[in-house]
Order: sequence, then structure tokens, then C-alpha cells
Amino acid sequence: MTPQKDIFKIVGLVAVVAIAGIFIYKSSSNRGLEQAGKAYNPTTKTQISIEPSAFKNASCGSAQYYVDGKCYDASSVLSNSKNTYDNTGATHNAIVSYMISNLPKNATNQQMEDSVLAYMKSAGMTADKAFVEKIIQQLNASKTNPSASFSSGVKKYYDKMTAIKSASVAETFSQIARIESEIMSDRSLTAAEKGALLESTSVARYSNLGWAGTNPTPELKLKLWQVDMLGGLLGGLLGPGGAVISAAIASGGFWLGEHSS
Repeated sequence: MTPQKDIFKIVGLVAVVAIAGIFIYKSSSNRGLEQAGKAYNPTTKTQISIEPSAFKNASCGSAQYYVDGKCYDASSVLSNSKNTYDNTGATHNAIVSYMISNLPKNATNQQMEDSVLAYMKSAGMTADKAFVEKIIQQLNASKTNPSASFSSGVKKYYDKMTAIKSASVAETFSQIARIESEIMSDRSLTAAEKGALLESTSVARYSNLGWAGTNPTPELKLKLWQVDMLGGLLGGLLGPGGAVISAAIASGGFWLGEHSS
């Protein structure tokens, strides 16, 4: 199975199984990763964290993160101030962390719905079910070929993102940031395409760091952030706000479902 088909196999599965858990947000406030709490690891039955606070270490500076045995500034492993959609990644990780810290493995649709709505309420978010249904239809329609609905410009960057194979958090971050710079300077993209791509790359950066704290295999970590990236891109192309929830359901549902079984 090719990497792209393997990635979307997961997203398609989650779209069907976790349909009730996807809701679009309209938020004036972002609680970010710091309030997400601890994430439950359904495999080891231990508490883990996918927040930046999990990467703090006494040997590093107060604003640095301890990743892969080294100290890094946030601008080297997490955030990109040049991307105006940087908040998307932070919100995505917060929702995923909330979901997997409050749900059992193989959670039911109703449990996922209740968990997402509880987070949304605490963060001042509201739901638009009609838009959610549109997201689900797009996910299901794209199962066999995830990039079929992409324009040539969007597909070019999707292909670049899925071509990243590095297991290093810092190196993966650098490659994503370079792609973001290309996207921002690409005049052939429409405003909507550029926005969706930058939302998805923001999700990918935060996901890349966040899932590293779960101690996954290199292959699993790569799959998790690329699932997030694809979910974010598909949702983002449908309209403002679509990226964050679509991506959160993709990796959160995968972690609680296929990964934990």
C-alpha cells in the first residue's frame, strides 16, 4: 500500500466510525495546549501528555523544549510566527488531548460527541452541524483517492508534505517550515487554497511535536502527524475552521481506535 493510500485509509476509517464527534468551532478564545491535561495511552494504560509542557526540562531554558535529547527554542520545534494560522495547530492538539484523556479505547460515537462538545463548551466554542455533515461527506467521498479533489497547486504541496520521512522532530519541523515559506510566496494559489494549506501545515507542526511525547515508533509518529495534516487540509478546503476539528478527529480517533486495538 502506498503511503498516501495508507494515510487516507486511517482518515476514511475514522470519518465513518467517529462521525458524531466532528464539530466545527467558532471561537474567540484559545485555551491552547496548556489546558488540555494529560492524555490517556490506551496501549500502556499510563498517563501521557502531548502538550509543550511535557517537553520542559530543568537543563533547558524556561522557554525551551527538550526534544530528542536536546534543548530547542519553540521556533525550532513547534511554532512558526510567519504563519498567520499558527493557532490552528495549538487548538488541534488541545482538542485531541482532551478527547484521549477522557475517552476509553474504541470509544462509541456518543462518547466522542460528548467529549468534543464538553471541550468546546469549556473553550467558548459553538457547533455548526450542517458544516460538519459537509466535512464528513468530503471525507467519505475521498476515501479511495485522498488528493482527487485537490487542485494541482494544492496537490503539489500535499505531495511534498507526504514525502517527508524524517523521524527527528526538529528536522521534520524544518522541512514543514520550508514548505510553509513556499506556500506563503506562491502567487498561483487562491486565498482559500493558501489558507487551507497553512492551516494543515500548522496542524502538522504541532502534531509532530505533540505525538513525540507518546513514545511512538518512528513509523507511527510519522503516520499520526501526516493523518493530522491530511485531515486538516480536507477540512480546511471546505471553509474557515474546518481544518482543526477534521484533523483532531483523524488522529484522535485513530489513537483510540485502530492504534489501540
